[in-house]
Amino acid sequence: MIDSEQKFVVTHFDAEHDFAVDTQQPHWMRRYTDIAAATQGMAGVRITRANGARADRSSEPLYNDVDLILRYMLRGSMTVRFSGNGDHLTTTGSAWLQPPDVTHTVLEYSDDAEYLELAMPGDFGRVD
Repeated sequence: MIDSEQKFVVTHFDAEHDFAVDTQQPHWMRRYTDIAAATQGMAGVRITRANGARADRSSEPLYNDVDLILRYMLRGSMTVRFSGNGDHLTTTGSAWLQPPDVTHTVLEYSDDAEYLELAMPGDFGRVD
């Protein structure tokens, strides 16, 4: 069992205020839940969605410096290249666990792409 003080929390969606443009990747919008605060940073949950059309839908390779990152495609689709694991088309209902040493490159995504991310620790530790 994990030895961490956790607090019960429920967050509700507010369509006008919850999503914010990612300043480092403005083609994505993020909605952070209060899970990281409730677990004192042990785990974090966020929703990521496409932010409008973009001519070049690919990204530079990056990885998340975390112990665990799990993603679940809520809607739309996204093609991702995972180092040492090839290209994968993820669609609504796709789930994937990405080990810490695996870099990823988003090759393409639909206008309605939206996915849930769970990370441990909860800061998502992105490294470009």
